Amino acid sequence: TEQNRPDLAAEELAQVVVFQEFLPRQLSPRDRALLKLAYEDGLSYRELSALLGVPPATCGTWLYRARQRCRHYLTLPEGGFSHEKKT
Repeated sequence: TEQNRPDLAAEELAQVVVFQEFLPRQLSPRDRALLKLAYEDGLSYRELSALLGVPPATCGTWLYRARQRCRHYLTLPEGGFSHEKKT
């Protein structure tokens, strides 16, 4: 957990907690994990690729789509759900 990471300053820790709470609840577990690994943990496409066992381009595509879905859900009214087809 974030509380067990002494390398993070208090301000950074607050940003991590805010980041996790900021992600729309409608995102899939994979989308949430990708966004966390890329933006909270700072992994590059190459690092994501090695971790997930897929080509870097695939990581880029997955991350792009996760960002698009995140952006879409953030534009919905509070508590709103989309009727879009899940990919």
